[in-house]
Amino acid sequence: MPCLFSLDCGWGEAYCGSMKPISILFAVLLLLSASGSGAASLKWETDFKEAAESAKKSNRYMLVDFTGSDWCGWCIKLDAEVFSKKEFREYAEKNLVCVSLDFPRKKALKQSLKEQNEQLAAKYAVRGFPTVLILSPSGDTVARTGYQDGGAEKYVEHLKSFIDPHRTENKVPEPVSETQSRSVKPSVRAAANAIPRDENREMRTWTSKAGVSIEASLLEEKGPYLVLKKGDGSQVQILTAQVSVQDGEYVSSLRAALAAPAPAAEAP
Repeated sequence: MPCLFSLDCGWGEAYCGSMKPISILFAVLLLLSASGSGAASLKWETDFKEAAESAKKSNRYMLVDFTGSDWCGWCIKLDAEVFSKKEFREYAEKNLVCVSLDFPRKKALKQSLKEQNEQLAAKYAVRGFPTVLILSPSGDTVARTGYQDGGAEKYVEHLKSFIDPHRTENKVPEPVSETQSRSVKPSVRAAANAIPRDENREMRTWTSKAGVSIEASLLEEKGPYLVLKKGDGSQVQILTAQVSVQDGEYVSSLRAALAAPAPAAEAP
C-alpha cells in the first residue's frame, strides 16, 4: 500500500511499505508497554494556530511531529522510545510546545484537522514520516529531524543542539512553562497600576534571572507579563517575576509614576 500523499516513513517508501508484520507488532508492543508504565502523559496539541500562540507567549519552541500514528512503524518506535519517556516529558514540559499532526489510516480525523494537517505538510514540504520540525517561538524553522536511535536522553540532547544555540544567538528570553504561569501570585496577575501601552519608551537592556539579555523597550504590561518591543519591531513577552532586580525596579518606578496623584491646579 503506498504511503499517504506519496509520503513515506522517512526511510524510503519501499522500506516503510514492506516492514514485516512482526516488526510493526513489536513496535506496537513497545508503545503499549510505555503507555502502561504509570508515567503521566505529555500534553500534545493538535490545533497548530493555538499551539503557535502558546509558544509565542511562553517563549517556548515548538516541536511539530508529522506522524502516521496507527500504521508507520518508525513513528510508533519514536513515540515508544522517546515521546512517552519521563526524560523527554520533563524537558518538553519546561521548554517545548508539542504538536501532533497525524495522518492516520485506520481512524478518521475531523475534517478541519485533516485539512489543517495536509496544508501544513505542503507548507513545510514534508515527504516522510516521522518528520519532526523545531520552530522558534516566533515561528521560524530552526531544524528538521525525525527518528533517532539512542532513546529519550540522547534525543533531548539532539534537540538541545538545535534549540540552545538558536536561543542564545537570537536572544530569545527564557521559557515560561504552564506551571510557572499558574504559580504567579494573584497580586501580580492583576496589578492595580498595570503599565499602559506606549510605543515611545526608551530602548534598554533587559536581563532575565537566568542571565539572558535582550535590547527592547517596554511596550505594555499584560497581567503577569511584560510585552517588549525589539528594534526590528518584533515583540516578545516575558514573565515579570523572571526579570532581574534592576529591571524590576524600573518597572516599579513606572507603576509608581502612574499611581502618583496629579499636581493640584493653582487657584487663580
